Amino acid sequence: MSTAEPDDTGWQSLGHGIELRRLLVELNGVSNRLWIARVDPAGVRFRVLYDRANPRPLSEWFTGGKLLLAVNAGYFTEDYHATGLIISDGARSGQSYAGFGGMFAVQNDRVEVRWLVARPYNPTEPLRQAVQAFPMLVHSGGKPAIDQDDGDLARRTVVGQDRQGRIVFVVSPDAFFRLKTLSAFLAASDLELDTALNLDGGPSSGILIAGHAGTLGVDSWIKIPAAIVVEAR
Repeated sequence: MSTAEPDDTGWQSLGHGIELRRLLVELNGVSNRLWIARVDPAGVRFRVLYDRANPRPLSEWFTGGKLLLAVNAGYFTEDYHATGLIISDGARSGQSYAGFGGMFAVQNDRVEVRWLVARPYNPTEPLRQAVQAFPMLVHSGGKPAIDQDDGDLARRTVVGQDRQGRIVFVVSPDAFFRLKTLSAFLAASDLELDTALNLDGGPSSGILIAGHAGTLGVDSWIKIPAAIVVEAR
């Protein structure tokens, strides 16, 4: 007899420094079960995959290699050009946002999620991987970053960094959060986030994780040209 999943599964280790948590959240009488993954950069390698000539659902990015985790990346145009800077294995595309937004970046073994207002991108940085998106949801040591709302409910994908330096991915598989509500939720949560960045949401949102008994998570609803992925070292 199967047992119903608890409202909060707590952190469950999947190996390689990756932990998975499922959390039921309720707002205004509506509930949504979040996918939350926490990754210790010491145990894995982060990459950004980008192929605007061959966009595909997140599930096809995930099955293309021996990946431990994959999430959708930043915004893109109708012809699949990244709207902000994107760096894939050292190859740069797009233009950096200036004066707004944030960036997931990898330089050697250093991985960070940073606010571009406080630390703008410098073209001389020897980054191997990077994704820019907007808006920042949490910055300056865990403060909520949004005080005005766009009013839209949407599926959401978030990449953040906690106070221990771990990378945290949060995906809302349903149209549940407004940006202001999401910002407040993340800042007040027990995830201990130092920074958090909103990635592309809506039909692009997805997260897939290699579990002990198969793939876990939720696929994107549409083809996407880029993904942030995690590989074993």
